[in-house]
Parts: sequence; C-alpha cells; structure tokens
Amino acid sequence: MQTLLRIENRVWEEALLDEGEPAALCRCTLPEVSRLEGRAQTRMNRFYRHGEERFRRWCRTALLRRAAAQRREARAVSHSFDPWEVSLTCEAGEPEGETLAVTLLYRRKQGGRVLYADRQTIRWNLKNGYPIYPI
Repeated sequence: MQTLLRIENRVWEEALLDEGEPAALCRCTLPEVSRLEGRAQTRMNRFYRHGEERFRRWCRTALLRRAAAQRREARAVSHSFDPWEVSLTCEAGEPEGETLAVTLLYRRKQGGRVLYADRQTIRWNLKNGYPIYPI
C-alpha cells in the first residue's frame, strides 16, 4: 500500500543585526507533512516545528553573539565584514513503502565560502510517525 503523502516546506528567514548592521542571515526550511494518519502526521510535524524553534532561538542568541563579536573585531581594525549566512534545510525523498527519508542540511557560509557543513538523515515510519533506528 502506498501512502498518499504531501510535503510542503515551512520557511523562516531573518537578518540578525548588530548595532544596526547585519551580522547573520538565517534561513530555516523544514518540512510539514499532510495526508498521513493523524498521530503520525502530528508527531512528525511537531518534531520539525520544535527543531525550527530551537534553530531560531540558537540563531538569535549564541550565533548572533559570535557573529556580532567577529563583526566588531573587523570594524575595530577598519576591515569589511560579510554577514554569516546560516541555513538549515531539508531534502525529502520519495516514500519507500511505509518509510520516508528526510535529510537535514546545515551550512554556515561567509563571503560565499562554506565555513561549516553537516548533514543528517532521518528515516521515518509513516504508519506511526516515529523515526526508525538506527538513524
């Protein structure tokens, strides 16, 4: 039986300022699923909404502090500063039977150069909305 799954991206973007100047440009694009059984859909969407909230909070606190400090150091010696570009995005494959693989991609760039990148794939059981271990 093939699950009739629909995936739409929820997008959050924000330019974080330090002394009126951009220090970091943040973007989060995570999935929102529909057309699943009620509890499975609720679990998966709650997981990604919670991840988005944590990413937003981290951007506005720890990331902004670090980017702002680097911006101030650059300005103190009259250097230019390219804001950090930070993104958390996802790639969802086609469902395979009753499972779905979603890959999360994190990137931090500055001046077009990738400073850090990481990826993690989560395989979901579409019947119950729980991740399948090992991840």
